[in-house]
Formats: sequence, structure tokens, C-alpha cells
Amino acid sequence: SGHSYTGVHAGSLSGTITGDTSVELAFGTNYYLDLNGYLDGAYSGDIRGYGMVDIYINGTLRESGGGDFYMTFPYGTTYEINNIQTVPGHRYIGVYSGSLSGTITENTIVELKFGTTSEVTFDPNGGDVSKDNKTVICGEMYGSMPTPTRANYSFDGWYTERNGGIMVIELSVVTETTDHTLYAH
Repeated sequence: SGHSYTGVHAGSLSGTITGDTSVELAFGTNYYLDLNGYLDGAYSGDIRGYGMVDIYINGTLRESGGGDFYMTFPYGTTYEINNIQTVPGHRYIGVYSGSLSGTITENTIVELKFGTTSEVTFDPNGGDVSKDNKTVICGEMYGSMPTPTRANYSFDGWYTERNGGIMVIELSVVTETTDHTLYAH
């Protein structure tokens, strides 16, 4: 298991045996290439539903539009993962671990990171705001947020409810997978 026949090292697989005859078979070690994903912060062995990729082996397209890939190859096989596409509502974030291309010299796992996108609306709650919406990714931080203005008020922060709610800052991690609103307090 884990080895493949690569040819005859010495001797022949056919002919007449006369006296002591030996045949040495050559076997090489196979290693796997495994494509996985981190989808909205959770591990998955299959990226379908979030995105798809093309996988090239030794320069030849092996899998087009794939999302679940696990296959063994001999030592020294080259691979390249490209044409990364996402389905609507999702975004490719980057490589979580491994590399998009390389040479297989051991078991190789490539993990791509995808997230569900949603639109956050910034409701100035009676004030004014320069930018009133932003696309965010579930499992990632909100990042920069606008600062609203309102005469005779000071801005305390963005909250999940018009009155009360939970404060959300730039370092807060998005947990919503659907469009949502943050309210100025």
C-alpha cells in the first residue's frame, strides 16, 4: 500500500528460466494530494457550495471546476491549483495552509479559506454617515467602520440594536451570515 510499480530494475518479466534467475521490480512511493477548505471558520473536506477550482497535475488539467479532490501521485509530481471561483454570496479569502502549487514529496494537504459574505448597513440613528454599507465576511473581523456625526451628540459606537444591543468594534468577528444593520449610539 502506498507504492506503485514503476518498472523492472534488473532482469526481465518474460523469457526462459535457465539456472538461477532473478528479477528485481522497482516500486515508488505514492503520496496524496488532498484539497480541503475552511468554510466560515469550520473545517471541511469539500469546498463545493462555496467555490470550485481547476487542478493541474504535471501541467495537464486533471480536475476542472472541482471542489472535492483526493488522489495519490508518485514522488516528484507537480501540481497547481488555479481558477478559483466562488459561488454567489461567498468569497475566497486565501490559502489557510499549504500552497497553490508545488512538487509532491510527501502527503500534501492544501486548505483554502472561504467565507459567507453579507452586507452590513450602518444606520446613523438620526445622524449622518459618509458610507452607509459594507460587505463583510462571516468569521472575519468587521474592519474599518465609518464614524457618524450628529449635532449635539457624541458617538459611543456601533450596536446590534437601535436601543441597547451589543457593541460591535472593528476587531469584532462577524457572526452573521445574512445582511444586517448596526446602529449608531
